[in-house]
Amino acid sequence: MITEHNKETTTEGSRRDTRKTVPRGGTRVSQKTIRVCDGCGKELTRTQDIYHLNLRTNRFYNSVEMDWFEKNFDFCERCANSIKQTLEKIAERGQANEN
Repeated sequence: MITEHNKETTTEGSRRDTRKTVPRGGTRVSQKTIRVCDGCGKELTRTQDIYHLNLRTNRFYNSVEMDWFEKNFDFCERCANSIKQTLEKIAERGQANEN
């Protein structure tokens, strides 16, 4: 594979890097982005089959500004249900410990 780098200037004057992958034969190929379940690795082909989970920490001061850590996950229905059940059990145990 040969990667070709081009710099384009947009109408606003900003620059963006466009990368095109070319196999050794010289014919350009297209790139495809796929999503896979972060639980089991199953390919998620339909948008309605994707369950999103967003985890974000409390805000903290990082010596320059307020910041937080964030992690996004995509799950299939089976893994999402498993995570939901696990979180419900944790919540039940937490309520039982408070009493």
